[in-house]
Amino acid sequence: MEGYSGAVKKIIKESQKGTLKGIHGTVSQLISVDSEYAVAIETALGAQIQNIITDTENDAKKAIGFLKES
Repeated sequence: MEGYSGAVKKIIKESQKGTLKGIHGTVSQLISVDSEYAVAIETALGAQIQNIITDTENDAKKAIGFLKES
């Protein structure tokens, strides 16, 4: 998770501990592309490559709440 923002790292770590439910990971963790397209995809996604995928909007709100509290 080198290069990720502190908030993203924190949410992923908490989800791995089981504290936060419904977190699947970041876009970069969940997609795969042929190596010949990797740079193009990274360029197109930009910072959104760190977006966190959740089951529901409520799971995302809980993660945001966790960040606000900690």
